[in-house]
Amino acid sequence: MSTEINLRLMFLVFVVFMATLYLLNIWLFKPLMHFMERRDGVINQDAQEITDSEKEIIYIQEEIEQIIKQAKLDAKQMTEEALSEAKNVYDSKIARYKAENQAKIDGFMQKLEEEKKMLKTQLVSDKIALQEVIYTKIKNI
Repeated sequence: MSTEINLRLMFLVFVVFMATLYLLNIWLFKPLMHFMERRDGVINQDAQEITDSEKEIIYIQEEIEQIIKQAKLDAKQMTEEALSEAKNVYDSKIARYKAENQAKIDGFMQKLEEEKKMLKTQLVSDKIALQEVIYTKIKNI
């Protein structure tokens, strides 16, 4: 066995090596690089969608908070309006009942005054008869 450098063999190994590199480049490296670029693109697209989704979630949460605040304000306003309306109805009923009761009291007082006058006139007219009855009873005693 000789340890000489064979140029033909070296050239042949070089050509086979270059052909192998060329074929590996066509069949393996380029498809692998293309696959990795597509995968990076998909990953970047998914990351962008996640970011967009997070922004949309934040926007929706803010919108929900605004709707809740507005609903609370509307509910408070509706409650105040209902209370105000109920108070007005209550006040009007109280005023009406007071007026009715005052009218009843005035009528009763007027009737009482008339009865007082009638009793007074009756007592005055019966005074003489009553005096005579008293005198007769005193005499009998």
